[in-house]
Amino acid sequence: TIPIESAGILKPLEDALKERGIVKLYPFQLEAIKKLRDGKNVVITAPTGFGKTEAFAIPLIEKVAREGIGVIFYPTKALAKDQELKIKFYASSLGLKAVRFDGDSSWKEKREVLSGGADIILTNPDMVDYHLRNTPEFRKVARDFVFLAVDELHSYVGLLGANMHYLIRRLERFSDFQIACASATIGNAKEFAEYLFEREFEVVKGDHRKSPLHFIMRYTYSLYSAVRDLVKALYGRKIIVFGNSYKTVETIGWILKREGLNVAIHKGGLPKEVRMEVERDFREGKVKTVVATPTLELGIDIGDVDVVISELVSYSQFLQRVGRAGRKGQESIGILLLRDEDAISDYYRLKPEDYFKDDFYCYAEKLNEEVMFYQLLSMCLEKPLEEEEIRKEWKNVL
Repeated sequence: TIPIESAGILKPLEDALKERGIVKLYPFQLEAIKKLRDGKNVVITAPTGFGKTEAFAIPLIEKVAREGIGVIFYPTKALAKDQELKIKFYASSLGLKAVRFDGDSSWKEKREVLSGGADIILTNPDMVDYHLRNTPEFRKVARDFVFLAVDELHSYVGLLGANMHYLIRRLERFSDFQIACASATIGNAKEFAEYLFEREFEVVKGDHRKSPLHFIMRYTYSLYSAVRDLVKALYGRKIIVFGNSYKTVETIGWILKREGLNVAIHKGGLPKEVRMEVERDFREGKVKTVVATPTLELGIDIGDVDVVISELVSYSQFLQRVGRAGRKGQESIGILLLRDEDAISDYYRLKPEDYFKDDFYCYAEKLNEEVMFYQLLSMCLEKPLEEEEIRKEWKNVL
């Protein structure tokens, strides 16, 4: 790590970072900051909890302090809310106003954004899509965008990615901005960012670990009894068990509670208050074991974790999950469960080293005609479409 003073950050912002305990930067953070300061578009890849936010937020705040408005896109409202206090704190050090702009925002917050009173907007694609099309005031605000950050780039696959592609194209008709993306470790980060946003990107990778991780592959005849035995053996430590479906998570939760263990469940379908209560109780140590769907893979702050137990997923997704552990510098354990009578599990049982070559690749469907139809319609509503803007692949749909 490198002392934060060497990054040449504006003093009040540097002090704000130090106040949050950031006194050193990782080499990848410094590299990303330098490239973004040079005006390049950058995609930053690293597992959860490695400080990707600071790597794009520092240059974003610096640029916004000089000119225009910055926008940070999060794939979910929960993540925007989770990052809100941190970004507001950093921004306020330079006298900037950061405002969360989503379906949960108050009338006052929405007014602030629409009247041009926000310097940094924390939002999601749906919100920007709606207001760009329907709110003339927002189109005025969009003329001042100078820096866009897209957090959790790896979640913009398939249709969501296609919509994001057109949303950025629509924003480009109003302003000229730089783009920074933050992503989990994916196999094609540069290609995916360039495909989605149709501009050149530089990749910055962070792949260190803060502390030793013990990795265990456990081959089991019954996923449920294996989780039960592991949680009982490690009970008292802070444990997250990741299941890949609602059904698995519900079943594991039920089995562990039947054993008299104090566990909580975290999944997408639960009311927001319930999810936030689980996150808080886990952070504060009131509950030591949480069983979750991939909802907890994203960068939501749940404090320090000692053990991550996961159903079989790709290596990069497992890294994302296990990135939740050992954040306080303590040794941690990552356990991957392989199932009996599953061809992929059988393969990894015989050739475990091949698991580490298993990259996760992202894709999106830019030419999906259904998406194109509504996105081009939005484009025409926002501003008349000029002849030279029309691309040949749009012709049929138009």
